[in-house]
Amino acid sequence: MDLIAAWAISYTRGAGDQNPVAFAAHAQIVLAGIHPFADGNGRTCHLVNNALLLENHYPPALYSLTARSAYLSALQRAQGHPDPAPFITVTATATEGMLDRWLHHADANAP
Repeated sequence: MDLIAAWAISYTRGAGDQNPVAFAAHAQIVLAGIHPFADGNGRTCHLVNNALLLENHYPPALYSLTARSAYLSALQRAQGHPDPAPFITVTATATEGMLDRWLHHADANAP
C-alpha cells in the first residue's frame, strides 16, 4: 500500500478517543514526512491540520509569523523523533490563540 493511501486510511476515520489537537498535529507530521507533492507540501499539510481541527469543532491553528521558526523546528524534531509532543504543543498554542481571538471578537460584538 502506498504511503498516501495508508495515511488517508489512518486519518480520515477521525480522532476517536484521541485529543483532536494531538490527532491533527500528528496527521500533519506524518503527511509532511511523506512529502507527496512537488510543491505546496507545507500549505497542504497545514490545510489538512486545520480541516481536522474544524471537523472536531476546534478553531483552526493560526501559526503566527513570529512563531514560524518554532513551528518549523518543532515539525522537524517531530519527524525525526517518535515523540511529537513539541509540535503538538506548538499546534495547541496556535489553536488556543485562534480561540482567544474568536472569543475576544464574540465578546466585543455581544449585545
